[in-house]
Amino acid sequence: MHPTTMAHTLTRTIALVVAMVVGSLGAYAQQPMPSGIYTNAAQNTDGIHSAIKANVDSAPYLFRSVVRKGLLEICPAYRRISIQQTDGEIVVTFDSEKPLHIPADGSAIKWTNEEGDHFDVSATWQDGRLIQVFKGRKSRRVNTFIFGADHQALTLDVVIVSEQLKAPINYELMFRHQ
Repeated sequence: MHPTTMAHTLTRTIALVVAMVVGSLGAYAQQPMPSGIYTNAAQNTDGIHSAIKANVDSAPYLFRSVVRKGLLEICPAYRRISIQQTDGEIVVTFDSEKPLHIPADGSAIKWTNEEGDHFDVSATWQDGRLIQVFKGRKSRRVNTFIFGADHQALTLDVVIVSEQLKAPINYELMFRHQ
């Protein structure tokens, strides 16, 4: 094959591959993100208890029950999660708590929890996962919602980092689409 013909064929092949990749990215971006109601599949709290164990064990003996109780309050084993997306916002509801309306563009909103703690909360879709971030004055919580290929399974991966914790708390909960 003549070098000019070979270069022309290679250029057309590269252009075709680029067009296919760009086209598939556009199709992926247009796909609706998963939404619906998910229920806790196993009702298993072992992951939560083992995640907070290091922090409790490092606390002075007299304070361990107080530390354990406080950590269990911020690490609930949710039974139900509702995720909805409208044109401009993502709405996440845990159990019977009030729905949390977060801009879909990733910008943060000011939010106060039921205990009066203040947070900046944001949410973004990244690689088919919903990343929800709570930034407090001395703490940060990241909820990563990982959807199964058929959107019937949901894994909630939780990471909590705080100046008051000896080690980050990390655990997962498994859910099924209702």
